[in-house]
Amino acid sequence: MKPLIICAAVTGGAPAKAKTPHHPTTPREVVDSAVACWRAGASVIHYHARLEDGSTTMDVDAYRDIADRIRATGCDAILNLSAGDNGGRANHEQRLNVTDVARVGGASLAVIAASIACATFTALAAGRLLGIRRKTAMLVGCGTAICGTSAIIAAAPIIAADDDDVLISVSTVNILGLLAMLGLPPALVAVRPTGLSDHPGYAPRSTHRAPADSARPDHRG
Repeated sequence: MKPLIICAAVTGGAPAKAKTPHHPTTPREVVDSAVACWRAGASVIHYHARLEDGSTTMDVDAYRDIADRIRATGCDAILNLSAGDNGGRANHEQRLNVTDVARVGGASLAVIAASIACATFTALAAGRLLGIRRKTAMLVGCGTAICGTSAIIAAAPIIAADDDDVLISVSTVNILGLLAMLGLPPALVAVRPTGLSDHPGYAPRSTHRAPADSARPDHRG
C-alpha cells in the first residue's frame, strides 16, 4: 500500500449539535473524536476550540487544554489549530498573535519567517531575471510561502497590486503547486526506490495549499 496522509477535521467553527448528534461540540467530545480518528489512521488532526457549553472560542488556553488532553491519550498526530476569527466574532486580542506564537513555539516562528523571506526574495530575483513586474513577483513569493491564493488576495491591497498582478500570480502559484504535487512523488521514488515512508523530509503537499501535513517515519497510513 502506498503511503497516505489522512487529515481529519473533527469540528468546525460554526456547526452546532442541532445539525447532527454526532458532531463534537464540547472539549471532551473534540478530544474523543480526535483520538478516534487517530486510532483509525489519521496522522493530522484539525480542530476548532470549544467551551463546555458548546460555544466556539479563539482563546489560546482553550486550544492548549484540548491539545493537552489529546496528547495525554498517547496520540502523536500533528495537531493543526484553526487560526480563523471565530466567524468574525474574535478581535485581534483574542486571536493567536505573535506574542502567543513566540511563547508556545518560538523556534517554529523563526523557521516560518525564514521560509517566507526565502520564498519572497527568490521570487523577486526570478522576477527580475525573467522581466516580471515587481508586484507580481512579490505576490508569487507570498502565495508560495504562505497559503497560495488566499495569501495573494490578502497581500494584494497592501502593495497596491492591480488585477493583472493578482491574476498572473494566482495562476503561477497554482500551476507550480500542481507540478510539485504531481512531480515530487515520482522524483523521490526515483531517488529512493525502496519507498517513501522512511523518508522524514517527504511531505506530499502542494505549494498552492496549506494542508497541515508532514511526513515522519512514525506516521500512520
